Amino acid sequence: MDRITSTTLALFVVLCGLGIRQCAIGVYGTHLPMDVKDLTPIEPQLAKLKPGERELVVGYLKRSNGDVLPAKFTDPDNPFTARTFGEAIRLQRAWLVRDAERQAKADALAAQRDAAMQPLRAAVDVRLVRRQILTHDEIYGVAQPTTNARGQTVKHAFNTNEALVVTWRLRNTSRRTIDSASGSVWLRDAAGQRANSCWIDHRDPLPPDESVEVRCGNTAKGVGDADRAFVATSAGEFVLVWEPRKVTFAGGETLDAERRP
Repeated sequence: MDRITSTTLALFVVLCGLGIRQCAIGVYGTHLPMDVKDLTPIEPQLAKLKPGERELVVGYLKRSNGDVLPAKFTDPDNPFTARTFGEAIRLQRAWLVRDAERQAKADALAAQRDAAMQPLRAAVDVRLVRRQILTHDEIYGVAQPTTNARGQTVKHAFNTNEALVVTWRLRNTSRRTIDSASGSVWLRDAAGQRANSCWIDHRDPLPPDESVEVRCGNTAKGVGDADRAFVATSAGEFVLVWEPRKVTFAGGETLDAERRP
């Protein structure tokens, strides 16, 4: 009786093990949905995965947007060929490794570039002064009446077209006169996006500890809702990013952020 019980028990354990393994294989064989906006149909299968694997499947679906491509037509470094949970897990895991490597290289290059700009930032400081919606006449000044060849007074039509104008202040924080300074200044919003940017190319002498205001705008672009929202947003919600390109001092010495050693 004991022998039969032991054999039966052993067989039961083996069958249970096979059943669990088959169940796991069945979950990994679940077909990926074409519509990734609603994952409700596969929620029961996702729930059977380990938390890390579930994140991999969902991450793959977000990246692929439900696309399935033949291997010969897809990017070898970023293939969207998965049709099942198991394939998605494998591809997403490999992609995360490659992405981490790419990000590490990008971070290293960004740090190197930032270090190259530090001497220029020490020489020229940039600050945000104001953001305005101005008409063409407010930007350039209202045209005054003129007199034609016949002595007649000619009145000019008003130009009320609006443009976003951002004013920046450049200050020479070095101990030498700066003949020219160039670079890009922009604001980063809370989402990490560029809210506004300006290319500055100042070419007039700027003595030590003196400043000059520079206005940026595009009169041909017009003004949209995003521009008005930008003006209405508190300056404290932005981070100013100053990326100087080149600074030339009186006497000819130049600091170039892009010059390679």
